[in-house]
Amino acid sequence: MSSSRISTALGTVFLCTLLFALQLFGSDLTKINPKELLARTPKIVDIQSAGSSPFLLLAHVHLQQDTKSVDGLYAVAWAAPYRFRRVMKFPNFTETEVIVGNKIYRKRSTRAVPFLVWQFDTMMQFFHRMRLDNPAIKRFDDPNTKIRKVESEQINGAADVCISIELGRYGIGKLCVDSSTYAPAMLETGYDLRSLSAALEHYEFSDYQPFQGKLFPRKFSFRSTNSQDIEVQVGKLIATQSFDENEFTPPMDSETLPFCEAPDSKGELRPSLGNVIPMFGFEDLAIAMYFQVSEQGGVQNADVVYSNNPLKNREILKSFVGTHFPIQSCVGVPIPYETVIQVVSGH
Repeated sequence: MSSSRISTALGTVFLCTLLFALQLFGSDLTKINPKELLARTPKIVDIQSAGSSPFLLLAHVHLQQDTKSVDGLYAVAWAAPYRFRRVMKFPNFTETEVIVGNKIYRKRSTRAVPFLVWQFDTMMQFFHRMRLDNPAIKRFDDPNTKIRKVESEQINGAADVCISIELGRYGIGKLCVDSSTYAPAMLETGYDLRSLSAALEHYEFSDYQPFQGKLFPRKFSFRSTNSQDIEVQVGKLIATQSFDENEFTPPMDSETLPFCEAPDSKGELRPSLGNVIPMFGFEDLAIAMYFQVSEQGGVQNADVVYSNNPLKNREILKSFVGTHFPIQSCVGVPIPYETVIQVVSGH
């Protein structure tokens, strides 16, 4: 999946807002300068920054939804920020991306991306690119953001600094960073519905090991209250000085898309009628929808990638007809992108 897409996961939004909160917080509790923390965190873990050495990464991935599970592989051959290959292989989905310059060449086994694969890829791209300053996320000065609590916690045996916040009417988030290494340890995002707190997404990063002057976790995990679990074990992370001559040759029959590290986003999700997408009559429904969005913000393709009630899929997709998505651009030029939206409807 290209970085020209917009992720609807709350994680990136909360992370950026939490880091803004760090700037407002004094150093009485942790004796850590918040500005220094904000400046150091990306540099400590970003193995794909300009000037980093080429590397090969191979990870084993376990995805589980309810009682169904699948195992796969994730590999990255990275030569430079605009020259790398990424491969994902699962029994029901494969994808190869080659990024050369400002182009991404992508080949998939299916048009839409399975929901758990999307969630996994979002986690990996967020982490080892550390787009903490992504201009697509402009929630730094949200007037509804409030710091709930700042405290010290023990996570995976390390002393961490944790900040909990409120974002908007019901949004909550929590970020924990190792107080000695500045590395992210845990991120939670979710909703607090009338004091019935429910963290919808919980990420943990552990088993950090040195790599070329930086730190990188060998274990990633994701949990959600919708019975989704992801476990990632990095089996190999090695420096390399050379690649096969065909390593960055685009796959045959691949599609070509613009590649943008940090696209700008303008506008909000707008239903065709009213201010909200109609969900009346859908009780106890959990559904995730994949969208390909045009340069103008219109829907080019849409698929249901997860549903606990498949009989409602067609009806739900109809409710999105005419929806206008935010417009993304790169250096002022509008670009197409893809996104996944998850809707959970209660009683």
